Amino acid sequence: MSGSTGAQKTVVVLGMHRSGTSLVAGILSRMEVDMGKKLLPKDRFNLRGYYEDTEFLRLNQKILKHCNGDWDNPPQPETIRACTAFTSEIQSLIQNRHGRWGWKDPRTALTLELFLPYLADLQVVVCWRNPYDIAKSLQERDGFDFQRALRLTYTYYQRILEFLDAHPNLPRLMVSFERVRQDPLAQAKELATFLRMELTDAAVQQISAFTMTNDAIREERERIQREKEQELTQELRQANDRCFQMQQAKIELQNIYRSRSWKLLGHVRRIKNLIRLNPRPPQAAPAAAGSTQPATLAAADSQWYKAAVGGLWEEVGQLQFDFLVQQGLQPHHHLLDIGCGSMRGGVRFIRYLRSDHYFGVDKDPVLLWTGRQFELEPNRLLDKRPTLKVMENFDFQALRQQFDYAIAVSVFTHIPLNQIIQCLRNVASVLVPGGKLFATIFESPSGAAWLKPQVNRCHDGTTVTTYPTQDPFHYDLRTFEQICQGTDLQCTYLGEWQHPRNQKMLVFTKRTNDHFSQ
Repeated sequence: MSGSTGAQKTVVVLGMHRSGTSLVAGILSRMEVDMGKKLLPKDRFNLRGYYEDTEFLRLNQKILKHCNGDWDNPPQPETIRACTAFTSEIQSLIQNRHGRWGWKDPRTALTLELFLPYLADLQVVVCWRNPYDIAKSLQERDGFDFQRALRLTYTYYQRILEFLDAHPNLPRLMVSFERVRQDPLAQAKELATFLRMELTDAAVQQISAFTMTNDAIREERERIQREKEQELTQELRQANDRCFQMQQAKIELQNIYRSRSWKLLGHVRRIKNLIRLNPRPPQAAPAAAGSTQPATLAAADSQWYKAAVGGLWEEVGQLQFDFLVQQGLQPHHHLLDIGCGSMRGGVRFIRYLRSDHYFGVDKDPVLLWTGRQFELEPNRLLDKRPTLKVMENFDFQALRQQFDYAIAVSVFTHIPLNQIIQCLRNVASVLVPGGKLFATIFESPSGAAWLKPQVNRCHDGTTVTTYPTQDPFHYDLRTFEQICQGTDLQCTYLGEWQHPRNQKMLVFTKRTNDHFSQ
């Protein structure tokens, strides 16, 4: 890279705000990595200090402002890349750094491309924390709307991924915030190995003292905890009042608990996140005694994102794959996976299909990101270049691809009829003649006129209560036959396919030209 010198080695800490970048930067500082002389002072939101070089902080702020953005309103990547107004300032700032040095400022996730040409021997440390925990932390610190905080977190990590994908030869290390909290010395050893540094006894002592909860931090945390408990009590009281005022919501929650339905885990998790009963997903199990392998990031988060799509991860994922192969899916076919979530079926389809032949869409950006990070990347499936897209309006034409097969498992069971119509009309435009969409429903054997809740018995002996006008929905076959009238699609009832929650299978086939000529 231009502007580099053999004496320099640069470490850049990337991550979203409130993702543990300060903690990691503090550990690096005690490993004799020069993180800057003019650091942002600590405050009540970060009692150990930010370890944020104010010169890089101010320069990043100027770059984002010049591009008509800010840290919480990121400009488009192409706008930042086109910014040349600060080239000399970037060069001057970097030329004053010597030896093994680095910096940490979460805004760098947006601007690093501008600094890259002038950095020598760059090594990147990426801090990962559960997006729901980051969103709650931003909500507490900045008063952000929870959904806005989630979207902002997704944007930051998406920019980091795009940067790493664009520079595959850059050394990088993923660091889990939860693991740093649990075992900071083990994480320090992993950092030392990655940076090819010796972790001295003095550094170990300093890191232990730095990460230890001292009396001041303990007292402050106890005060914050008392405030949180008071806030939680008030939120619970308000939530209880709302439940009694909203009879429909109360009935739905009661039915969920009574039925032990397949949606129980997902519903309870979302409710707990909203009222702060469960601030983070289960932690990783400790490594076996004598093991040299650290607990992986995927292990730390393996439970929550699998439960969030209804559980039965292996069973339903394998069932989808086996079913489509039996229906004729071949490796050369193009597949559209509607509501792919966190890759329950995607890992199997991508492994089976040729490169560039899998397209997955979902409205939840966090699930889509988590599936990419914890399922596709560890299994080296990103090499097959799957297309993953956040999509809420079924705009399949935006994918610019015609599909031989499409699948929508547990999608129509959660959306009203008008959205199903939109989905079917749009999927008809991207299926090849003779192409098929396989979709599951909870079947109403009593017909469309049945407007009462319906109890569906599952194969495992549990039950699922479905409704004609609320999630989870049930529908009858005649409804779908009527929807397809006047379209290119023909609906056929396949029925039983051994889904553990007793969802039935429909197939929508796009009519061929021969059909219309007859």
